[in-house]
Amino acid sequence: VYLLVITMFALVAAALARAADLRRHRYRAARALALAAGISVIVLLPFLLPYWFVSRALGLVRSLDDAGHYAAAWSSYLTTPARVHAWWSSRVADANVLFPGALGLLLTGVALLKGDALRDSRARMCIAIGIAGVALSFGSQMPGYSVLYDAMPLLRGIMATARFGILATLAVAVLGAYGVVALRKMMPVRAWPIVSVLLAACASLESLAAPLGL
Repeated sequence: VYLLVITMFALVAAALARAADLRRHRYRAARALALAAGISVIVLLPFLLPYWFVSRALGLVRSLDDAGHYAAAWSSYLTTPARVHAWWSSRVADANVLFPGALGLLLTGVALLKGDALRDSRARMCIAIGIAGVALSFGSQMPGYSVLYDAMPLLRGIMATARFGILATLAVAVLGAYGVVALRKMMPVRAWPIVSVLLAACASLESLAAPLGL
């Protein structure tokens, strides 16, 4: 259910960000969206009907208070179990872990500063998805969330709204790739193999969280 709702909002943000593309190819886009919607209904209906029956019969829904209690805070986006960041992250540690990584943020910054991410409609789509994810992760603390809650029954099955923050990580991952492409264009051809290995090593070492204290 979480994956369904988070993906749904990501698709809405993506469609709004690429409205011009949809208008330009409106007939083809309409056919594709209708086909996707039809297949989705067929596949998901057997899974969602039991939830709907239970919520109607027993009143099992997540309240707006739940959406606020299990929401993200700004400190969530500075919280990480990564050992390399423990010296500063532990000072602002939150129950929700949403820091997308220093390397990812750095490469995203490169993509934005070079302008590559702003010129590409697919990258702008990812920016919109990331912004939507951050906003929704604050749950009922986000202005207008109560309106969405009333209008979209699926939100009543979501308690840990902080999980919307995964869309921010998704956006940083994709935009970071644009940053890698921008770096490659600036680097001498001979230097790139070494730089690419260093980037992969940094990404792997930065996310190291072992040993886990369980």
